[in-house]
Amino acid sequence: MIKNKKNLIRKRMKMIRDHLSKDEQIKKSNLILNNLFSLVELEEAQTVFTYLSFGSEVNTNKLINRLLNQNKIICVPKIINNNIQPIIIKDYKNLVKNMFGYLEPANDHPIANQVNLCITPGLAFTKSGKRLGYGGGYYDRYFSSHPEILKVALAFETQVLKTLPTTNQDQLINILVTEKEIIKCSNK
Repeated sequence: MIKNKKNLIRKRMKMIRDHLSKDEQIKKSNLILNNLFSLVELEEAQTVFTYLSFGSEVNTNKLINRLLNQNKIICVPKIINNNIQPIIIKDYKNLVKNMFGYLEPANDHPIANQVNLCITPGLAFTKSGKRLGYGGGYYDRYFSSHPEILKVALAFETQVLKTLPTTNQDQLINILVTEKEIIKCSNK
């Protein structure tokens, strides 16, 4: 029952996000990144694990470029043995499409031993820190085994809902950044 509810919300939220024009996506992504760059937590993080944006997701290209220019250690996700791993990159070279059509590093990049902050993708969020991902459970499994990582989600305001169905496996985020506000989630 919860799985069906989640799938309906995923479909609806993806449709809403996909209906933003390219100009709206760019403008709102830039506003979201401006809010993100004001976070002390991001400034203090030495190693940042971030998704490579795909489709209508909040665009992370400027984020990655800025953090690389600040000489931070940047990791991006790669699926290895059905688990997500933070792979260190120095630039956009040697990225290949995975089985889902997303870019990920080729096999010759090292895995980060320690991550301070993770920029987390998703389709829907609540102000209390609930997150609805794409359904694979990759980030939930990763966060379950790395509870010390600060989890920051980037979302368009239309992706923020009052409630979301969750299970015990669903991991909460700590901070939600939209084009309008920064929300320190009330999940503790």
